[in-house]
Amino acid sequence: MTVFNYPVLKHGQLVIDLKCRKVTTDDKIIDLSTREVDLFYVLVKHPGWVFSYEELYRFVWGEETVNCRNSVMCCISQVRKKIELNSRYPKYIHTVRDIGYKFELLPED
Repeated sequence: MTVFNYPVLKHGQLVIDLKCRKVTTDDKIIDLSTREVDLFYVLVKHPGWVFSYEELYRFVWGEETVNCRNSVMCCISQVRKKIELNSRYPKYIHTVRDIGYKFELLPED
């Protein structure tokens, strides 16, 4: 029998439970799609790491990259709208110009 290890990631009030496919902030459930949870989990698991559009697409979509930039950008946009207080000025997910995205820890984290 195989036992899967699904860690729960916590950063301040932000909690991602991959096994339950649940993201909460300030004890409120954030309604993310499966793909959005997967994308956010990859970023949060590696704070400060810069992921290219292609890397994120391969990790989350599980396919080789062909014109993947728009798919990743749209998914990031949806996640930001749901987790950020102001998606125009994100605290968590930062764009790295011409490369991709990274998750930034808040100073109090």
